[in-house]
Amino acid sequence: MYQYILPSVTDGIGTIILNDPPKRNALGQAMASELQQVLADWRFDPEVRTLVFRGAEGYFCSGGDITSMKHRIDQFAKGFPLPRKTQK
Repeated sequence: MYQYILPSVTDGIGTIILNDPPKRNALGQAMASELQQVLADWRFDPEVRTLVFRGAEGYFCSGGDITSMKHRIDQFAKGFPLPRKTQK
């Protein structure tokens, strides 16, 4: 289901492993989307009482994925609007 994160719940502990070791688990658009989804799923789940974030293969998170940022900027330069956050 997820490509860039590995979520699991055991004994009330929700663990999310950032899983893009070639990029040292840099936070890109796809990973951020997956994080948003799992956190929304767990938001009111009584089985998840604590969250733990880890990184795969010895890296936690090297920051933002510049490649992902460049793609968004290039799309904007071509006339495509940047995604906007909507109020719920």
